[in-house]
Amino acid sequence: MGNNEEIVSNEIDIYLAWLAENNIESTEKSIISFVMLRGGLHSGRHLFEIWRKHSMYQSSSGDVYDQVRRFFINPTDSHFFVDKQKNWFYFFVDAYTRKDSVSSEAPKSPQFSYPGL
Repeated sequence: MGNNEEIVSNEIDIYLAWLAENNIESTEKSIISFVMLRGGLHSGRHLFEIWRKHSMYQSSSGDVYDQVRRFFINPTDSHFFVDKQKNWFYFFVDAYTRKDSVSSEAPKSPQFSYPGL
């Protein structure tokens, strides 16, 4: 097993242990909460911005972009299948190291200007 596979396998083991210790199920909400806590990320929006800035999916369709944004910013109680979605852990581990390279600013309120004033 290569170094990356070992790291990801360890991360999955830590996630599964965290679920068992806290008696919770693997859902979108739980995986995003775990990643934010483990990586010291500020929010799902911060995680999404890391994905957007550093992802190979930048040229993806709008549908993929919207699905990933929803997954990070507004996760649901839908089951997160670790064995089928293992590839996300490669990104999560990478996001821990990239968190400082992407701003975690909160969304700003829109600023309106009135013509002629």
